[in-house]
Amino acid sequence: ASDDEIFVKALRYIRRLADSRIQIEDVFAHVGRSRNTVETRFRSFLGHSVREEIVLTRLRRARSLLRQTRWPLHKIASASGFATTAHFCRAFKQDGGLTPTEYRSRSEHGADERN
Repeated sequence: ASDDEIFVKALRYIRRLADSRIQIEDVFAHVGRSRNTVETRFRSFLGHSVREEIVLTRLRRARSLLRQTRWPLHKIASASGFATTAHFCRAFKQDGGLTPTEYRSRSEHGADERN
């Protein structure tokens, strides 16, 4: 929790709309502050950038869909806010070391360690 209104407003916006393909510029416009102001606060509170928070939020959504549905990857990518399935798969593997398919398989067999 934070008392920083700019940070909280930006974070809520990202978490509410990351799956709708928002861009980092949308976040800055939503809070009405400069890129530098918002980025500084994200790095201070979360240790990473606004862009990284958008991707991480999308990946959390994708993990949930991989565990809870049998949707094909292209549908999960789109529903999570990724522009392409290829971008989704690259980001997913880079973040967790597994492909989405490997993650789903491990989740089905009770080996899911990420939320």
